[in-house]
Amino acid sequence: MAEIKIHKNKTKEGGLEMAIAPGMKNIVQDITSSHYTRVAELGRLKKEVKEMHHARVAEVERLKKETKDMLGGFQTSRKEMGSKLRRDLAQGEAERKESSAQLKKELADYHRGIKSKAARMRQEIRGDLKQIKNKVAGMRQEMRADLKEARAAWQSLNPTLKAQGTSVRAAPEAETEVPVTKKVKKKKK
Repeated sequence: MAEIKIHKNKTKEGGLEMAIAPGMKNIVQDITSSHYTRVAELGRLKKEVKEMHHARVAEVERLKKETKDMLGGFQTSRKEMGSKLRRDLAQGEAERKESSAQLKKELADYHRGIKSKAARMRQEIRGDLKQIKNKVAGMRQEMRADLKEARAAWQSLNPTLKAQGTSVRAAPEAETEVPVTKKVKKKKK
């Protein structure tokens, strides 16, 4: 602010005139110029605030658009992933069903093969058992014939030995049968 100076001037009438007018004039000019300066500054600040407001509004709009685009991208991406996942699951389901059917077929073939092999083995075992039974029956026949001959030979020796006075135990009169095979019960599965 301007400093007020009081000048004392003499007037024509001989009185003193205070020199307030120039000081007041300076003060009014200072107030007026500061008012204009403040008005200009306020105008500049208003303009700056308005520009900042428009910039913020534009930034908010840009962020809204980016967010909307991003959410749209997420939604599109999610839909694409969902579609891809459904396709993959459908394909996986089809492959699983195909594999399952193939495995069932292979298991059925394997089971038939095992049954067939078991039937062949049972048949072979029956044939082998029949051969063994026939062989054993033949051996028993031979053994009976040998025993019959031995008994006859023994009985022919017995009267001779008795005549010499040797005591020998006599051979059995009847032929005894020795069981060769035992019937085996089949176990039920």
